[in-house]
Amino acid sequence: MAKYFNESELSYKTLLAGTQQPVVTDVVKITPGEYVLGTLLANDGSGNFAPVASADSALDAVLLQDTTADDKKVLVAYTGEFLISGVICSDKKGPSDALVEAAKSVNIYFRKQSNKEVK
Repeated sequence: MAKYFNESELSYKTLLAGTQQPVVTDVVKITPGEYVLGTLLANDGSGNFAPVASADSALDAVLLQDTTADDKKVLVAYTGEFLISGVICSDKKGPSDALVEAAKSVNIYFRKQSNKEVK
């Protein structure tokens, strides 16, 4: 049976833009480094996840926690709806239009505002 959770207790709730696409999370290995909540990631082919640049054309996950250089495993989201203002790429920019479009193929969607803010 699925465990009930209170959305207000989620450390990454500030990233969420809606609930039409469920958030599917997992713990994965990451290339060591200091990253912030909302960093966009891609699998590097060896099983590690690494931040993507804004000009990249593919991504696999969104980082759901801040990290330090010592972190080896982190919580990520494989799917969900996220505020575009809350995500960041390795070059400290937001995702390009091409990256936003590519994200849709893996069920990651970006919104300008939260569904809760739309009245």
